Amino acid sequence: MNFMKKTLLALLCLLTAFSLSAQKLPEIFGDHMVIQRSQPVPVWGWATPGDKLIIRFIKQEKKTTADKSGKWRINLDPEPAGGPYELTVQG
Repeated sequence: MNFMKKTLLALLCLLTAFSLSAQKLPEIFGDHMVIQRSQPVPVWGWATPGDKLIIRFIKQEKKTTADKSGKWRINLDPEPAGGPYELTVQG
C-alpha cells in the first residue's frame, strides 16, 4: 500500500509540474475565431517565466520569451482574407 501512495504522489507532482510549465491563451483564441484582415494580429498569453515560445500562423513563424511574470505578447503580420487557417503556440 505504501508503494501505491508514493506512486500516486509522484504522478500528481509530475502532472502539477507539467501544468505549471504549459502555456495558456485567453479564451478569445479558439475554434472559429475571426481575425481582422489586413491588420496586425496581436497574440498574447501566459507561460512559465523565461519560457521561449514559437507562434505560427499561415507562413509566419514568430518567436518570443515570457517575461518575469510569465506574460508574453507578439504581433503577427497582416494577412489578406481567407482561411480557414491554424494558429499554433508552442512552448
